[in-house]
Amino acid sequence: GLAGALALLAAAPQAGAQTAPDAFAAAAFVNGRAVTNFDVDQRQKLIAIAGAGANDRETALQSVIDDRLKRGAAEAAGIQIPPEEIEAALGRFAATLGVSGPAALEARLSRAGVSLPVAREFIETELMWSALVRRDFLPGVQVTEAEVDAQIEAAGLDKSVSYSMGEIAVPDEGDPVGKRDEVQKWVEELRAGADFEAMARARSRSRTAAQGGRIGWVPASELPGALSAILAQLPVGGVTDALTAQGAVVVLKVFDKREEPREMSPEDRERVRAQMLEQRLARQAEGRLQQLRAR
Repeated sequence: GLAGALALLAAAPQAGAQTAPDAFAAAAFVNGRAVTNFDVDQRQKLIAIAGAGANDRETALQSVIDDRLKRGAAEAAGIQIPPEEIEAALGRFAATLGVSGPAALEARLSRAGVSLPVAREFIETELMWSALVRRDFLPGVQVTEAEVDAQIEAAGLDKSVSYSMGEIAVPDEGDPVGKRDEVQKWVEELRAGADFEAMARARSRSRTAAQGGRIGWVPASELPGALSAILAQLPVGGVTDALTAQGAVVVLKVFDKREEPREMSPEDRERVRAQMLEQRLARQAEGRLQQLRAR
């Protein structure tokens, strides 16, 4: 769905893209319609602004091709998305970029060399694809109570987890890729035995720098899901890779960890079930996309 698409457009190296010499020459054809160098250039820039993984030319080209296949399948099935849903999704996308409102989003995209219609078409396509996948596959996808129980136990959701954390945070100075590479070298120093608190005092620009970067105890439930998953894999004393945030690059350390039993509410269980359904739908969607590629 859209969340998965935005997650793919949301956490990785960001590199500048160069327009091909002949911007409107065909880079590929999908169902008889050209994918131009301009389309690929725009997709590279869109991936970069969202910070979504590798945005080399081949990755961007495949992304555009996949979108053409998704949109074609959804249009053939008569899928349409109300304009208000598209605008709401654009608003959520704007929030991931740290801006609010259509004018601010357009300005942010413009600075990155991306047109607003390109971003709107991408989001509309993902909404159409999600609607098609749910229509075709949701009726046949089920998650049993036993499967929910197993997932809760495997993920440790029946425990209340808190972390005693530290941070080293610096502004990205308008160069998130370069700054992230620089900070990743600090991570290597830390993993080789460098003192985290001393480094935080010397290099961090956050308000916690004077305390050696110590944030204190933070419940895992208050952290973004992706970050909580990263911390769950760390041993006590471990540090994360350099992580990109809005305008900053951050390294986190787990100083200590504590767990307590936690009763799962019906609402909690329903959230687990919904996540499992989305994962299974995503697998069905990938299978459908593979079929479209093969054709």
